[in-house]
Amino acid sequence: HPPNGVYATTVKVYNHEYMGITNVGYNPTVGSSYKMIETHIIDFTGEIYGEEVEVAFHKFIRPEQKFNNVEELSKQIARDTQTGKKFLSTHMK
Repeated sequence: HPPNGVYATTVKVYNHEYMGITNVGYNPTVGSSYKMIETHIIDFTGEIYGEEVEVAFHKFIRPEQKFNNVEELSKQIARDTQTGKKFLSTHMK
């Protein structure tokens, strides 16, 4: 498994590749006690829960960290998304 943290990823859904941001870890801000892998697919709309997807890890963005509240976490996710989008837009085909 990759080390805990946030990554710029690509996600293949229905034979189409999208940019994504993936978090690997325990989600300390919300107090999760088990390790998870969560991916936000950038600029994707649709319902794909239960569908098979392929996630490719491209760049480590930052280590896992605990925020004081969900609002701070949301702001950091927005920054992470912009960082990942910038990296992927210059490195994707």
